[in-house]
Order: sequence, then C-alpha cells, then structure tokens
Amino acid sequence: MQFDIHIQCADCDGFGTHDHVAHGVNANGPWVDTTEQNCYVCEGQGLLYVGRETYDNLSDLKSDYPESIVQNIETREWA
Repeated sequence: MQFDIHIQCADCDGFGTHDHVAHGVNANGPWVDTTEQNCYVCEGQGLLYVGRETYDNLSDLKSDYPESIVQNIETREWA
C-alpha cells in the first residue's frame, strides 16, 4: 500500500498560524496590536509533506514514522 506521509509543523505546532504582535507608544499611551498570520513554513496547513512511501501495513509505517499523520492513497483515509 502507498501512503502520503505528513508531520506536524514544528514552527506553528500544527495550528497553521502565528500571532504577530506589534506595540509602541503614541499620544494616547502604550498600545499593543495582535494579528493572526498564516505560518510561512507550512503555508497555513499545519502539516509538512514528507513524501510517499510503500508499506505492507500501517503499523510498519508508524514504526518508522511514529509522529506522522498519513493518508492511504488507495482509500484516501487518514490515519
């Protein structure tokens, strides 16, 4: 069976976004502005594509990639 292998993005911890904080001082005093931006490493997906591998079963794949999130190519199911 063939599987597409993905891992969680370490830069955004799998959320796909980062909080961008801007701050300063103006005539009204100190201010803070927080905006959410897509992660530039995973492009907002939260997952990074490792590649496509062939394994006899899912347990063999998980022994090689224990932290992975995989999709079976034939059934399109995620595991």
